[in-house]
Amino acid sequence: MKANTSRRSRFVFGRNPSAYERARMPFSRSTVQWALSRTFFRPGDKVLEIGAGTGQLTGELLAAGANVTVLEPIDTLADSLQRIHKEGDAGELNVSRDTFEDFVAPDTFALVVAANSFHWIDPAISYQKSADILDKDGRLCLFWYFPILADAELQRRVNSVVRTLGLDDLVRDPVGYGGTLQSLLSEGRDEAEESGYVRCLDWVLEPRRLSYSVAEYCDLLTTYASAKDLTELRKSLFSSVLHDTSGVEIVIYEYACVAESINRSGR
Repeated sequence: MKANTSRRSRFVFGRNPSAYERARMPFSRSTVQWALSRTFFRPGDKVLEIGAGTGQLTGELLAAGANVTVLEPIDTLADSLQRIHKEGDAGELNVSRDTFEDFVAPDTFALVVAANSFHWIDPAISYQKSADILDKDGRLCLFWYFPILADAELQRRVNSVVRTLGLDDLVRDPVGYGGTLQSLLSEGRDEAEESGYVRCLDWVLEPRRLSYSVAEYCDLLTTYASAKDLTELRKSLFSSVLHDTSGVEIVIYEYACVAESINRSGR
């Protein structure tokens, strides 16, 4: 996924950490294991995770035996992450509140990973710095997921409400959504390779279906538009769209891309 052209909202996601924790689902073990299987990762390896939120990826990395250094500069999210994800049975956890831009790596890493966060970093920095701090055989693993309502007509009704409130970023076109994502993600891989520092080796985009309560679904929407007051959105959705249902089905498109460093610095 390409970097955001405006990064002013990158630190607003901690305004409601409990909603973020409830609504942002963990990445599936199958997707994480798929990515790890395409690297030289071994239990005990050092992994740097950028912008971990409340740990939607962290738990699976710890379970795989990684010694994870997490970067989470938003205090409320870092606090939640430390409470939820103590050291795993196999892996070790170290939480740093630095941004990736400010982080001074004490050593190189077997993996640099980011989940729903890499697009918040200036691409003039993100790819080069990742390449610089990877081991010789290290890999950059980037993850995102994209939710849409499984019921196309219900998604259209939600779209109508969010457009009326000027929240166009929350619109999801139920026709051809998978194809739209393929194009978006292809642009991101092009951006990565055009940086001259990484080469994309393999990627996957897989849907999975989850059940959410209406309250959880509204929480999820707030985590994708955290810079705005969404009180009116909640009222409108409950009154005009979701009043006659107790829950919704969501399709989550999970994406992972594994890239190698083509850094020639000799590290």
